[in-house]
Amino acid sequence: MFICSMRLVLLFISLAVSTSLFAQIEKDPLKRNPEFKRFVYETNQQIKLRYYDSLYFDIDYEQGNNWVFKFDYSAPESPAIADDEFSEQVLLEMPAPRGNRFTINQSDLKNLKVIYGRSCFCKDSGPRLVKDATITGKKVGRNRWLLSLKLWLNQGQV
Repeated sequence: MFICSMRLVLLFISLAVSTSLFAQIEKDPLKRNPEFKRFVYETNQQIKLRYYDSLYFDIDYEQGNNWVFKFDYSAPESPAIADDEFSEQVLLEMPAPRGNRFTINQSDLKNLKVIYGRSCFCKDSGPRLVKDATITGKKVGRNRWLLSLKLWLNQGQV
């Protein structure tokens, strides 16, 4: 009889603890970093690359005569998943567009800087100069541009 009542008490204690933990989790769910997208452009600027060797470089910005378009994306992440962080960045330095539209093809890239960077727990993370791309831009407001990008890296299209 004493063993049954002891089991019953332990059962009630474990139910109470699990219920309180569940209530606490509901009040404070796992904190997640949300998805993040940002697209900006800046006038009178240029990209400065500082090379460490033939493959790796840092990116900095300085005053110049060009425009720099910047696109940043961070995927949503969760602390419950290890190494799920992922972000990418596209940078485009070009002379100020003439008119309300522009198109950039592979032959134009010799005179421009297009950089694609990926940050993840993967073998091909880091910034890379883009050698082949098709980029179109259209002015859609006073200070707003809509860009469409097709970038080809060594691994294929991005």
